[in-house]
Amino acid sequence: MPDGMSFFADILSFGLDFLEFLTIMVSLITFLVLMLNQFSKALNVILKPCGITLSSRIRALFLCRKSPDKKRAFLEFAILKSKGRYCRSQDWKLIVNEFKNFYSDGERNPVYEIPNCTVLLGEELQEAARRYFEFFRDRKVRRTFGIKETLHHDDPMQWVVRIRVNESYLTPTCLLTGLLSDKEDNWSDFVKRYVSTGYIADSAETTTDDILPEELYLTFAWLLWGPSLELNYKHFWAGLCQISFGDESNSIPAIADTEGLVGGDVTMARHILNQLSIDEDRCYGVLMNTLLKVYENKAYYRKISDLVKPEEAYFYEKIEDGDNPMAFGIEEAARHTGYRSEKYYCTAYVWILFELENEKDDAFHPERTLAFFEHANLADRTTYEFLVATLLDKSIKHFRGVFAREEYKGRKYRFVCAMNRHITEAFQARYEEMRQTDPDFRERILLTPKRIPADVFAEYDNFFSKDTDLTFEEVTLKDKTSIRELGNFYTEVYLEAFPDENERETFDNLLYYLKQADKAKEYRYHIVLAKDENDNIVAGSVFDYFAKSNSGVIEFIAVSPEIQSSGVGTALFKQVRRIVSEDAEKLVKKQPDYLFCEADSPGKSRNSVNKHLYFWRKHKYKKIDFSYIQPALGDGKEAVNELWLTVACLKDFGSRTIPAKAVLDFLSEYMKHAMKIADPAKTAEYQAMKKELEKKGEVSLTEIAVR
Repeated sequence: MPDGMSFFADILSFGLDFLEFLTIMVSLITFLVLMLNQFSKALNVILKPCGITLSSRIRALFLCRKSPDKKRAFLEFAILKSKGRYCRSQDWKLIVNEFKNFYSDGERNPVYEIPNCTVLLGEELQEAARRYFEFFRDRKVRRTFGIKETLHHDDPMQWVVRIRVNESYLTPTCLLTGLLSDKEDNWSDFVKRYVSTGYIADSAETTTDDILPEELYLTFAWLLWGPSLELNYKHFWAGLCQISFGDESNSIPAIADTEGLVGGDVTMARHILNQLSIDEDRCYGVLMNTLLKVYENKAYYRKISDLVKPEEAYFYEKIEDGDNPMAFGIEEAARHTGYRSEKYYCTAYVWILFELENEKDDAFHPERTLAFFEHANLADRTTYEFLVATLLDKSIKHFRGVFAREEYKGRKYRFVCAMNRHITEAFQARYEEMRQTDPDFRERILLTPKRIPADVFAEYDNFFSKDTDLTFEEVTLKDKTSIRELGNFYTEVYLEAFPDENERETFDNLLYYLKQADKAKEYRYHIVLAKDENDNIVAGSVFDYFAKSNSGVIEFIAVSPEIQSSGVGTALFKQVRRIVSEDAEKLVKKQPDYLFCEADSPGKSRNSVNKHLYFWRKHKYKKIDFSYIQPALGDGKEAVNELWLTVACLKDFGSRTIPAKAVLDFLSEYMKHAMKIADPAKTAEYQAMKKELEKKGEVSLTEIAVR
């Protein structure tokens, strides 16, 4: 008996050891499965930058192991709770515990509540959301999490968690991104652009055509943080709103559904429009409690693009191309009642925009605009109306001052747009009164806009686009790589800039001039190319320095069309000036007297905007008042009569004349060394110019007028 009991005890002990072993193995396998599955990978990829600990990961793995939706909900909850920031281990323990109370098994659409929209504005939160959407772009991952593929594979992915914003001022507006949304990146460029544009504003002799310094300041100050513009929500509105808290800079864009019904035959967009229309006089900002769905930004805006009017597509595309990876759809919107909801508005400032009218130039120029604005953060009804009236008073006072001065005679302004319909209507009424009694306002303030706001703000984007980081390379015959790059520039930029073959040098001629300049002692010939940060050739210039006349000439500066007006031409011009000055120091031991340039006259230019004339005027060039003729540049080509010869007087920018001898000395060298004319004096073109110039002695210089 004792032997039997002993045997049974051994068997039992072995069985227990085996069961313990199996338990350990099962636990180990379960642990490995949990740690190596897609959810574990998601926790690591999406939340590790936020500091999630191993113990919190394991707890989340066990907590969410049975439900794919619960797994996604945890990721979304953790992003919102952590705000995308790095959290300590005890914070992660709290996040996991709070999620237990937040998510009830079987609940399809849990709601995360936030007091206002500022929680959603943080860069860290947006970066965490970006990691989330990037992780779930993989189809295999989506299948693992039970995300069904639709017929349209580009349908936007939607979060499991919805977000309730308890207080939000809702307006049918679009925030136009401020130039200083990231000061560290944009401040320097903004200052450079302001100072650069100020060259024109400070001109004392072209006040009829140029923006004034005080006007330029107002416009730049207005753009500094980014204004908001009300969309035409009364007609074919695609539902774009701002959800703000106190200031439109503290806002997120959201879309009110124009198709899904929220009651009867009422869509969410119609519901919000009805709320906005309850008090037509107020018309700006309704304090609401909103429930938001969260989507992947780009896919969501692409999906709704067919609902957007073409003239407002710019605003939707601007948000789609913005930094926030999240798009928000409004599922519920309930109006608040009470003191704040009835009394206050939500905006950074109210504004009205004019442009300097130019009857011969129909293009919009951001640098020729004038914005009046008044700060209006959380103004009440009375203050709001006072600020709108002050806005109009300010504009009227400015225009009266301009019209009272004789040098501004003929100067006209045209209304462009205002922040919203209410301000536009107030402006129209007030200015109609002014027109009845003041002939200047009747003749010189044009009330009818001639362009849509989307085109206007797209031009601001282009004008203020960040300058390209440039490097400069001089072309030499010894450097075969530079010759190859010159070929690329010639075909991709130069030919586009000079469609008239009579003005255009052949590629062989450019190489010929390089070869001749190598052995020249009395002049220098340069070809300089500009490259962007990606090593693409984006601009180039051919220019010369002549020792006898101590002058330089810019034969051309050509910039790739898509980056014109971005500062590239100015950067290249500065490089040219520097090299010409170095040439003069080396050859004649002093600084150059003149820097000439040929320019298409307004009548010849194929570009109605005449950007090139604006460019040369900005750099203090003046037109030399005589009939300049460019001789034929080669066999089979013709002389060109419709060019201006312009000059920058490098030693006296205020000069109003130039000696005829200085012009003739320059022309002789220019035709000989840059046009392959052995004896310029024998040509009919030179003789005609000499005859005209010698009659004058001193030749007048006139400001370049851009029309």
